[in-house]
Amino acid sequence: DGTKDTVSILIPHPRPVKEIASETPKDERKFLDILPDTAVIKTELPVQAKPAQPEEKPVAVKTVFKNNCKDFANESDFLKLRKNMAGEGDDDDMVDEARKYFKTKCFSTMQVKNLGVLFLDDLGKYKFFDMSYTFVSDPENFPSLQSELKSDYYINRFKAMLK
Repeated sequence: DGTKDTVSILIPHPRPVKEIASETPKDERKFLDILPDTAVIKTELPVQAKPAQPEEKPVAVKTVFKNNCKDFANESDFLKLRKNMAGEGDDDDMVDEARKYFKTKCFSTMQVKNLGVLFLDDLGKYKFFDMSYTFVSDPENFPSLQSELKSDYYINRFKAMLK
């Protein structure tokens, strides 16, 4: 009559899991062996002692820039600055307007990112990001702004600025 029916068939593995594990040489086993039927066999590997070093050298530590923010920008501060920046004639004037405002309030990296969309090219964005770096309230998030730049030249300059 032409009707179709679906049938599920489960075929068990011909050898038990324990039998497979016993065939693996001890020196070839990994920390976790995942075998059929999702069985897990843990094997212990010998721990090697760390060789004694005569003298440990100090490790260079990268210091994260810390600012002295006393007043943080809220939503109305952000909107006011955005309006003032949009009213300026060119990129340099927008950066100057932001610099004046940044001296009184610290902005978050997300707010800086949202203000960065006012710039039409990477040059303007880079100048704005460079100026705003010392005024952000969360400098640890500042590297995420790299994704806003498209040109390799400005991406590399941005990375160099962060060092």
